[in-house]
Amino acid sequence: MRYSLVQRGLIALVLVLAMAVWFSASAVVPALASQWHLSAGGVAWLTAPVQAGFVLGAVVSAVLGLADRMRPHLLAVGCASAAAWHPGHGVVLRRPAGRGAAALRDRDLPRGCLPGVHEAHGLLVPSGRPDAGHGGARRLAGAGVSAAAAALTLSGACCLLSPLFFTAGGPLLLAFAAVWGAAVIADSGVFSTLLSEFADRRYVGTALAAQTALGFLLTIVTVQLIPLLAAVVGWRYAFVVLAAGPMTALPAMTTLNRRMGRNPHAIPITATERTSP
Repeated sequence: MRYSLVQRGLIALVLVLAMAVWFSASAVVPALASQWHLSAGGVAWLTAPVQAGFVLGAVVSAVLGLADRMRPHLLAVGCASAAAWHPGHGVVLRRPAGRGAAALRDRDLPRGCLPGVHEAHGLLVPSGRPDAGHGGARRLAGAGVSAAAAALTLSGACCLLSPLFFTAGGPLLLAFAAVWGAAVIADSGVFSTLLSEFADRRYVGTALAAQTALGFLLTIVTVQLIPLLAAVVGWRYAFVVLAAGPMTALPAMTTLNRRMGRNPHAIPITATERTSP
């Protein structure tokens, strides 16, 4: 058990380090916004290519079935290395403002390699679990469904309560943002884990790639929508609309949790326990 925890911790650390390329895209946004004199809407559009690169990479991975054809650790190493060694890194801020399209290309194309890291992580975590048997696997899946429902409830509540904290003091606002951020991150990770539990073992990687593409495609829409909505109702109330996401998914998670409680044996066993025909 101790070895399993250490293994999962190392996998998580590798994911964070590999995704540093992704985080760097957000880090340079303020500098680019200042250099190119962008409005709030322009900054929103500036972030769209980052998600678009991620979506494109996930679609390519899903179509080619890379995550199901390659060993997860080799896929993670290859994709992370390709993203890190892209020649566009370090040149974005040196480009003249008139060559913004080329700067976006150099900044965001490397992100197309990162879905492979994300998919490999989703495959490595389930494979690192000890063999708990069918009953134990179903208990783990049930716990995941409950965790997903709880995270959705919390993130949806934060969306609805956001106007109340808009003018809150620093410490209170920071605490609210931390809880909200943790809830959003939690439901994303739990959904990936649940997908790896329930999907056919032969196509777990492809399913994770498709989920990633759809998720970040939705992110592009919401990132562009919020500034437009804020121009109409103000930033204080703009984030309330985000509650539509968790509130749409919550009934499905609640129904699945209820069905598992009534008849656990009707739920598919985990992907790691399936055998190919």
